Amino acid sequence: MTRLVRDVKTVDNGLKDLFLDVLALLGYTVNEEGFIILMQPLDAEREITKILSEAAKVDVSVAEKLLPWDIIKKAKEMAEVYVLIYCIENSLRMFIKYICTHQYGDDYIDKIQISEKLREKIRRRKVDAEKNKWLPIRGEDLFYLDIEDLGKIIQNNWELFENFFPNQPWITQKIKEIQMLLD
Repeated sequence: MTRLVRDVKTVDNGLKDLFLDVLALLGYTVNEEGFIILMQPLDAEREITKILSEAAKVDVSVAEKLLPWDIIKKAKEMAEVYVLIYCIENSLRMFIKYICTHQYGDDYIDKIQISEKLREKIRRRKVDAEKNKWLPIRGEDLFYLDIEDLGKIIQNNWELFENFFPNQPWITQKIKEIQMLLD
């Protein structure tokens, strides 16, 4: 067994708890020795149900007066999917940030293997957000990238992530499947 987390007690900036929560959602935990281990059983269905129940609280009363019921029903279904994808995508961002920060420090984005095309995408989106005040300020550079871009970061820095996934084609395929839901 490879030791994956050296000393989780030294990380106390909020990311540790987020990382541990994401691991728990994925069915893993960190034992006393710092190893990431599989918890039994994974109750993903319960966690997904909890997230979906929050998504179901969306108020559509105005839309119900303007649109046919079948369109409203489809919108609610799509909202549920979006909430799940949003959670997965942002969990992946926080996971990447945690791993990279642990390895390289707070300026990890300058040290990881990331294409100039993706760096330009980050710069362009930051400029767009500044010009268009209605766009949310995303803060962290990873939040200016799409999920398939996050997959490229994992691929290009595989030595950092290989202990967390069965293999590179597996995580690449999972990210492609999520992206297909967005298209």
